[in-house]
Amino acid sequence: MDQGRKGTVNKVTDTLPVVASVLVAILTPILTIQSHLISEKIRKFEIENEKTKMENLRKENFSNLIQKQLPNLHKNSGEAAISLASLYALAQKEEEKSILFTISITSSNHILKETFKELLFADKSVIDYLNKDNFDDDQEDCFAKKVLEELKQSETLKNDRSGVVEKNSRELNTNSLEKEILQKLTLEQSSVNGWMYLGKVKVGSNKLAGDKTIYNDQIPPNGYEARVLTPVNLRDSQPQGKLGNIKGGFQQNTRLRIESSSRIKIDSRYEAVWAKVTLIQN
Repeated sequence: MDQGRKGTVNKVTDTLPVVASVLVAILTPILTIQSHLISEKIRKFEIENEKTKMENLRKENFSNLIQKQLPNLHKNSGEAAISLASLYALAQKEEEKSILFTISITSSNHILKETFKELLFADKSVIDYLNKDNFDDDQEDCFAKKVLEELKQSETLKNDRSGVVEKNSRELNTNSLEKEILQKLTLEQSSVNGWMYLGKVKVGSNKLAGDKTIYNDQIPPNGYEARVLTPVNLRDSQPQGKLGNIKGGFQQNTRLRIESSSRIKIDSRYEAVWAKVTLIQN
């Protein structure tokens, strides 16, 4: 009996090295792979950590550079233009361009605003964004979209009035640089439509009065082309108790197609004429 047990123990003992060898053969590749994966994770973490550090350092340096250039940016001279152009060239992120936009547009420095306008329309990413189809539906929070939305809101607030008549820049004797930028952004878009004020007419007449915004003397029929006489806002709707939100603007001589028109009573003598229009690309 003891000899049988001893034989069994000997057999087990004899097979242990074999089992151990098999386990080593199986586990070594697995452990090697796991070790490699862990090493890769550590390496990626270190790379990402280094990238984050470098990006934070770059942002800090850019912020410090803006602070140093602020005195020049407030000068109403060529120094402001040079400083802004240099900062814009160094701006690598959308939020950095947005900071420069805010500084420029809120400044009373006309040279700074003019320089920003030139930089904006020389920026290929801005033009590419405006040329996208249905870019209004794009949820991407990009620089071009931020500029466009802020200008729309700003111009809407400045022109937020009740009534049915749009006062044009000729009557207000102003066409701000912000409005000019919005008008140019509008013209750069691949597809533009909305509502604009054409002018007043006497009740029962089609002849446009002196406040007209197009060259035509009469209300154009649907489908006809018209040309803008004086800079005018493009709105998202015709008046409904108050003027609609501004979504763009048209410069003088912009070509439009009249899709439909609507008359809204002003008083017993006059009606305001609003038209749904589509921009005709040159």
